[in-house]
Amino acid sequence: MLREEGGMTVVEVVVAALILTIGAIGVLTIGDAATRNTFRAEQSQVVVNRLQAELEHVRQLPFKEVALTSAPPTSSDPGNPGSRVTGTQFALDTQGTNLAPLATNGGTTPGGNAVSAGALEPGPEPFQSGDVKGQIYRYVTYPGVPPNCADCSADDLKRVVIAIALDPSASGGDRAYQEVQSDVANPDTWPGEGNFLPPPGGEEGEEIATFWLTDTPCSQSTRQPLTGNHDSHNTRGICSQGVQTGSNRGAPDLMFNEQPPASDAGSGTLYDYALDVEPAQNPTEDLGLNIVTPTGSESDGCLLTAPTLAPLDFPLLSTESEKQKKAHMWLSQPLHDDFQQLTSATGTLELWTKSINQASYPGRICIWVFKRFAAINSSGQPITVDVPAINLDPPLVNVARFEFQRNPWPQQWTEVSVPLEFIWSTDALNLLNGLDQVEPPRLGLVVTVERAGTGGPGLEFMYDHPDFESRLEVQNNQGLSLLGD
Repeated sequence: MLREEGGMTVVEVVVAALILTIGAIGVLTIGDAATRNTFRAEQSQVVVNRLQAELEHVRQLPFKEVALTSAPPTSSDPGNPGSRVTGTQFALDTQGTNLAPLATNGGTTPGGNAVSAGALEPGPEPFQSGDVKGQIYRYVTYPGVPPNCADCSADDLKRVVIAIALDPSASGGDRAYQEVQSDVANPDTWPGEGNFLPPPGGEEGEEIATFWLTDTPCSQSTRQPLTGNHDSHNTRGICSQGVQTGSNRGAPDLMFNEQPPASDAGSGTLYDYALDVEPAQNPTEDLGLNIVTPTGSESDGCLLTAPTLAPLDFPLLSTESEKQKKAHMWLSQPLHDDFQQLTSATGTLELWTKSINQASYPGRICIWVFKRFAAINSSGQPITVDVPAINLDPPLVNVARFEFQRNPWPQQWTEVSVPLEFIWSTDALNLLNGLDQVEPPRLGLVVTVERAGTGGPGLEFMYDHPDFESRLEVQNNQGLSLLGD
């Protein structure tokens, strides 16, 4: 008679150990994501506080001391603010435009007077707050006289720019530098109260409006928490149509004026915004939005046409199927009425993107920026009017689109920066005055993948995540308020 044996077999021990290991890995992954999000939030708060402290220090200086002690260093790295220094000038726009003369000891003012009492060190100056480290850069320029102050002197108005670049870290990653700008005027000669003025044309911060791309339909007024993976949103319709997938036209996704909060539930998770677009290889690694490359040989070039005062209706070539997978639209919240009068602006589109399956191939995207109006026509019918922005950047001057290309396209998640300089046709905007508008205007963005310049099946884009802050920044040149009340 065999004796009954107790205890566990070797197989049972191995299985139990495997289960414990998998559970431990899951806990460690969640803990790591939470730690990274917490640290990035800490970094952001430290930078905001330090930038504000720097400005407060400048507020206390006599006007003559608001200048640099020496020329700021230059850099060939576009991620360094020194890349905006050109000789004795500094680009006030982040994309390298709007050059203004620097106020530096040993130099001269616009009126030819010597600058000698500057007290601000240009940097880079290292700083540390707890475990957050970085470099501070300072710039002082003469921005010129605003149009509403004809009797003012350019010598008596300075633009102060403070930028902070954080040191890369495993927890925080490699983040783009942040900056603040504000004007300081000579209190003895400049009209108005105080010696620290907002930028010409509006309250401090009004000139730059930032819109973060989200996965929320524009039928919502606020960003909605992410809940999981889903098929591609069909964004070819209007906001009132709500979320749609497949061939049914629906609401564009929302561009929201607040960045994704790190405290969101699930904010450490990367979701798939296009389950219906899965590569044959490694489909589970396909995350974010996958915009498909057009397939027809006649599809070379940007497929979307944008005639003035016609809706951007995605008129892709008739040979293209599943058009909702080949173009994506975002709309802002309703904006201030001033936005209708905006005729010129500069901006930057910051996109987190990578190739499919981390493969090496070139990529090119086509971009449209436009104003959308909801109105009633002369027959009493509701209509949607889209007015595209006209590109002023060579070589695409006077066309209604922008293009960006890389060879190879980034194979890991990478933030790319697309500079934008554009105008809106005043004739088109004047025609809108004859329409009965039924809601405030919105800012629109469309992105497609261009076939001839793209060597793969599509490109991936990530947004609506605290570590992947894809966004559209618009700095208007008229001092108009863009955001709604």
